[in-house]
Amino acid sequence: GYHQAEQLAASAVAGVTTYVPAPATTSGRTKDGQAVFPKERFRYEVAADVYYCPGGHALPFQKKNLNRGQERGLYFDRAACRGCALIKQCTTGSCRVIGRHRLAGALG
Repeated sequence: GYHQAEQLAASAVAGVTTYVPAPATTSGRTKDGQAVFPKERFRYEVAADVYYCPGGHALPFQKKNLNRGQERGLYFDRAACRGCALIKQCTTGSCRVIGRHRLAGALG
């Protein structure tokens, strides 16, 4: 199946409990077909609106974009990634970018 964040948020407001399997996350770097540092390894702090990577670096909100018509925030810090000893375990790019759907907090 599939889901849309707006439908999940409406279900939550209506008091309906939904069960949706977590989508596979990608980081661009895999080992045995699995992301070495999947998004789940990044801790999100609501009050500061920032992610913390496995290396301990803060990845603040940088900008919004659309992904398949859905608005999301992008979190990254190019300077922190450049100086990170774990970069090769995290991404094949020059910087790891974490996307967060605009309704992520409303969905619990």
